Amino acid sequence: MRRFVTIGYYALVDFLKTIPKPSSEREIVEWIDHKEVPELILDHKEILDKALDTLRMELNLMPIGYNLLPEKFTMPELQKLYETILDKKLDRRNFLRKITNIGIVKKLDEKKSNVAHKAPNLYSFDKEKYDEVLKNGLNQGW
Repeated sequence: MRRFVTIGYYALVDFLKTIPKPSSEREIVEWIDHKEVPELILDHKEILDKALDTLRMELNLMPIGYNLLPEKFTMPELQKLYETILDKKLDRRNFLRKITNIGIVKKLDEKKSNVAHKAPNLYSFDKEKYDEVLKNGLNQGW
């Protein structure tokens, strides 16, 4: 009887800056939406699902976004990041209140330019507070 041990690792990366490279010419490597993952062998789908469940659970314990968003971002961009990971819509006002209460973002005296509608405010992460929250953790739910 043959046994296999599979170890899964996950990381949050900016997929626009992280380009997967094949190890051979015959290999195809690409980013795909987690909802479009084709059938996987053995228990690999369960491993992928467990990584996503773990990430969703960790959103209640630590902030995300520092390395995934540009230096200046809008609140809708940050909210979209959370919604993508959680795979659910979040109330705009509640999201803003929670993020503001955590204290990891600071509103800049700038608005996003080149937009067709009302220009949204720009924000940036307060690196010192962000690191402090990473160290001490959060205690909230999304």
